[in-house]
Amino acid sequence: MKNTSLKELDSIGKLDFKKAALNHKLVYKSDVGFSKNIKFGIEIEALGDDFLNSLRKKFDISYFYDPDFVPYDIYKKNKWVLTKENSLKLENGEIIYQGNSDIDSYFINLDLWLKLKIPSKGGEISSPVFTDNQKTWKSIDKMIKYMKKHVSNLRVNDSCASHAHFSIDIFNNNPELLFSFMVLLAETEPILTRFFCGEYINLREDSKAWAKPFNRFFIKGLAGKFDMTSYESLLESIYNQAFLEFPLSFSDNFYKIYAFNFNNICSDKSRSKDTFENRIPNGTLEPKIIQNNIMLMGYLMEYVAGGKYDYERGLSLINISDYHEIDDERAFYVADMLPSDELKLDFLTQYYKDEKVSHSKQLVKSQRNFY
Repeated sequence: MKNTSLKELDSIGKLDFKKAALNHKLVYKSDVGFSKNIKFGIEIEALGDDFLNSLRKKFDISYFYDPDFVPYDIYKKNKWVLTKENSLKLENGEIIYQGNSDIDSYFINLDLWLKLKIPSKGGEISSPVFTDNQKTWKSIDKMIKYMKKHVSNLRVNDSCASHAHFSIDIFNNNPELLFSFMVLLAETEPILTRFFCGEYINLREDSKAWAKPFNRFFIKGLAGKFDMTSYESLLESIYNQAFLEFPLSFSDNFYKIYAFNFNNICSDKSRSKDTFENRIPNGTLEPKIIQNNIMLMGYLMEYVAGGKYDYERGLSLINISDYHEIDDERAFYVADMLPSDELKLDFLTQYYKDEKVSHSKQLVKSQRNFY
């Protein structure tokens, strides 16, 4: 596979590569090529009429519980998990599930919910733990096709996200590698954010509440001194910083910051004890976008785990800039962390979209068909 070093191209070469990206289209692959050390799972939030009832009979969905009651060992079943999602709102601003009412807390089984005819206008479906192989991508594609076929008026809006979880086992309990990964995310956040807008050119408005900027947290964390004496002490200081940043904003089991979600109490040994959650992406029902999102984050993790990232240099480059700005130089810098020209083009294609920017509070879809 050809692997052009974009930083070494002259100005004409860089312009040609950018033009290639602007004419490139994403192709859904049987695999994206990273190692089996990358383990991941996805969450798809969407709206649709009778969402829960329409999906509950799917053969590879196993549990139908309130998300607060999903057992940690659910992923041993190797099934998709269907739940309601309290943060979802209709286009008129109406909240679909009004918090934890007495009925909500008592009837945690979806079948009981449905018998009571509680409105089901949306929800979340989460995947099993995946590795990069043909079976994985077929499963994701089949699930989305099933949703589109069986859920009427299926869509995503400003309240929907498409999160992904990754095992951090790849860092092999090395605090310097985990810290390096944090630095990389903080340094490249403006570039990653525009990329993870997916087919839209702006980020969903609800990200302000549920996906707060990571580099702001990270800068505060540096002031509070992350403890790198050991892997465990670094994790503990991350948890502590996260809790200070967002006290009581989330459940005690999770500390969720923009891109991070570490769960250190999982009892299921088939999953990693510690996971990283990418909370940036806009909601999407396009498998090619989901695959491209996974591709980028997986390869960034492999890049760091391979000792290729200079975190001390990265620390000096962290700045809080606007993700709306298109920055060729920094986008090429991220692209060079990917191991082939094809993957670089996949990344840059989704990053550039139609090269437009928008500060709208409503999602604005790219007019360019890049998939």
